[in-house]
Amino acid sequence: MIQRSILFIEDNLFNPLSLKTAAGHVHISPWHFHRLFRMVAGEPAAVYIRKRRFSIAAMELLESNKRIIEIAVELGFASHEAFTRSFKQVTGITPEQYRIRGLSTFHYPMLSFTDNELFSTASFPTTPDVRIISLNSLQVSGLRLKGLNISASFSMEHNQKEIECLWRSIHPAVEFHQEQAGVIIPTGGTRFDYLAGLLTDLAHPHCLPGNWEVFSIPKRTYAVCSHWGSLADLPHLFKYMVGNWLSEAEFELVYGPELELYRFDPEGGRVIDIHIPVQKR
Repeated sequence: MIQRSILFIEDNLFNPLSLKTAAGHVHISPWHFHRLFRMVAGEPAAVYIRKRRFSIAAMELLESNKRIIEIAVELGFASHEAFTRSFKQVTGITPEQYRIRGLSTFHYPMLSFTDNELFSTASFPTTPDVRIISLNSLQVSGLRLKGLNISASFSMEHNQKEIECLWRSIHPAVEFHQEQAGVIIPTGGTRFDYLAGLLTDLAHPHCLPGNWEVFSIPKRTYAVCSHWGSLADLPHLFKYMVGNWLSEAEFELVYGPELELYRFDPEGGRVIDIHIPVQKR
């Protein structure tokens, strides 16, 4: 799927190209597209597109007689100044300097992946077990972190720190409850909210802090995978679920809240049950 989107991007590098359009080409939501592309490619799709466009511009500066303003217009820039500013941000020098030097110092080839490169399971000692369950409607009470973004280059680490701070802030209220819950709530495009708290059917609403809100999740089918160990491995687990497992299953992703349920195993180890909404193809 990501490889198809890369080919589509390549065919439309010099056309107006929104990430919503790229996501639509592979029939998934912009939310899922952003997350998957970054996880697979190691950078946001917008950054990849920008580097590819300027890689071609750099090649044309050296191999063609086009005026710089012509190359700028091909890339969709309205002025020589805007193109020069952006080119320097990406390559470190101006287009004029790049052409004068005559050396190809900026080259960013089209990404191309094999199945093994995309979906390595080397991060796991055993193949993770993914199961399908149906949950009735439920409610989570907690504090919400609003306006997180997955598109910026710094966002993954920033989001994780913000979410960890949120959990620390509510720790006194949830530490004696077994069924803690986190909810990833897409809010449009590349943005989402994160709610940390407790399942209300396992908590007593009158005992909850007054500044907590209640979030309702409708009845839904989920792909579920349990995670033990470091939180740093969670992205690898998600990548496995939507890569290896989902590519071979009869299910597809559904746009909607994702659920994390926290519990303890019989030996006292912490387990996170990752719930990703799916439906039959």
